[in-house]
Amino acid sequence: MADAEELVCHNDAAPWNLVRSPRGWVLIDWDAAAPGSRLWESAYAAQSTAGISDRRPPRESAARLPQRTRS
Repeated sequence: MADAEELVCHNDAAPWNLVRSPRGWVLIDWDAAAPGSRLWESAYAAQSTAGISDRRPPRESAARLPQRTRS
């Protein structure tokens, strides 16, 4: 089930909650952390990072997402 509570999620994984450290990227501001699903967490992060909006055509929004390369 897509909305099943699978694990504790950040629930606000977005550019405004990412900082760069000497060891890599770090998520900050965990005050919204709660049970959630991998699907919700991934979809929210993709939407906020790519700037997906309902004011854009779906194809344009999809084009803003990074393309996964196969090896």
